[in-house]
Amino acid sequence: MFVEVPGETTTGQFTYKADGHPLCVQLEQSGFFTSCDIKTMDIITPAVDVQFLEKNLISRMICKSDCFRDALHSLLAFPCRSFEVRVTKMAPYFLLRTVCDNVVCEVTVSKDSDFVERFQCDEETTFSYRTVLIRAAMKPLLISEKTSIRIDKHGVMALQFMIRNTENDTVSFVEIYVRALCISSVGKYM
Repeated sequence: MFVEVPGETTTGQFTYKADGHPLCVQLEQSGFFTSCDIKTMDIITPAVDVQFLEKNLISRMICKSDCFRDALHSLLAFPCRSFEVRVTKMAPYFLLRTVCDNVVCEVTVSKDSDFVERFQCDEETTFSYRTVLIRAAMKPLLISEKTSIRIDKHGVMALQFMIRNTENDTVSFVEIYVRALCISSVGKYM
């Protein structure tokens, strides 16, 4: 980490050759050099082809991000490899659950909660997801206002985060797709 030293200058150089090459960052201060290569990818061609079709959608919830963020923080506090998402037509409606080392953590969200803007459940279902993949969603979740959680009949969960830029009053969306580990239960509440 570079700090400002009176009378000293820090120089930096950024280079990028072309598509498929890393972004190279080189910094120098007081004779100390730091070099970093950052892998890049072409965003026009997705790395993974996720088939998420509206006709396969079986549940949808739009909520204030504070609610989903608090729920995930509670679950991610435990060192579990996976967690379960259960969506039902009856209470508790939306349930997040982890089980690890004889500890069970459950977070339920009622469709009538003040945090829920929209709730739709066409088919009761339960899917399990890898915790490490959900951790990747925490960064956009922290700065978002609303979160849309959609699950299709194949267990693909689409997390969409609405992020408002207050400087120019624009809205951006970040979307993350997570595939289920396996189908735990479709069509019944266990």
